[in-house]
Amino acid sequence: MEAVTSPHGARTSGCQWVKAFPRKLCDKTMKIARKTKKLGQDDPRRMVHSLKVGLAVSFVSLFYYFDPLYDSFGQEGAVWAVLTVVLVFEFSVGATLGKGLNRMLATLVAGALGVGAHCLSTLSGKKGKPILVATFVFIIAVITTFMRFFPTVKANFARWEPGHGLFRYRHPWKMYLKVGNLTWDCAYKVEALNSHLNCKIQTPAEIRGKIEEPCKRVSLECSRALREMASTFLNMVRTSSANTHIESSKKAAEDLKSLLKTNLWEEADLLQIIPAASVTSPLLEIIECVEKIAEAVNDLGKAASFRQSNVTVLPEQPHSIHQESIQQGSNTALPVPHCVITVAE
Repeated sequence: MEAVTSPHGARTSGCQWVKAFPRKLCDKTMKIARKTKKLGQDDPRRMVHSLKVGLAVSFVSLFYYFDPLYDSFGQEGAVWAVLTVVLVFEFSVGATLGKGLNRMLATLVAGALGVGAHCLSTLSGKKGKPILVATFVFIIAVITTFMRFFPTVKANFARWEPGHGLFRYRHPWKMYLKVGNLTWDCAYKVEALNSHLNCKIQTPAEIRGKIEEPCKRVSLECSRALREMASTFLNMVRTSSANTHIESSKKAAEDLKSLLKTNLWEEADLLQIIPAASVTSPLLEIIECVEKIAEAVNDLGKAASFRQSNVTVLPEQPHSIHQESIQQGSNTALPVPHCVITVAE
């Protein structure tokens, strides 16, 4: 059975498409404009970087527009000037300096290798010269391409950043990477804990009530420790309050372990205990991960010469987890609410 489309229906759909096209185009333009505005508000440095690149290319283009400059550098020199700005100009100062010096050294090394290959190939005569040149090009291309996959050879733009703040020229880039990796590890554990909490098989209310209090204390103290470490990064001030919260979370973890070892679970069904154990296991792993993050942040603060701040943190009482008493010598707290992982909804 064949479907027949009338010319009148095709013309009608075509007219509707033409009428709707301006509205769709306007909506698409407004959508792109809103995304651009949001992108600029989230990180104004991107807009500033775009303006810098446009200004740099405009200045370099003067080699084309002014005859004295064009005659001095020639067409090839003007082209390479524009290409250099386009290829070397990066988002940060360190990336621009590192990439520029990298290309300069690469050009010098490539020129030296080219001269050496030409001299060796010339000695072999007219017949052997193309073979040797092709062989040298193949070897150099293989070596340079394979070297890009070595992590230690990759560009480290942070080390090229000019001296600023408390870093000067001793930017602890590797320590930043260590803190970042540990933070990712902690985030994965929190995600695993969240999947256990949202599982379809839930712990009975009576068992959940027994472990709810220590689990809340652990999650609350870990969130406070992470908040203090975030404050350390933001204000570049070292405090000992994060360690105090970690010790409090360890005490709560010991209470949780002691509770799991008691004889309260002898009468409970094993299938009812498994969901509770699946929640407590990643929660205890999060404490260890937060402790590693605190050690890495402390080492980073020493290497980066963070200021030392005297902060007195009163230990959290076991039965008053919703009260916090912190006396700080300086305002180093972030305006971020506490994050508590609850066992029951």
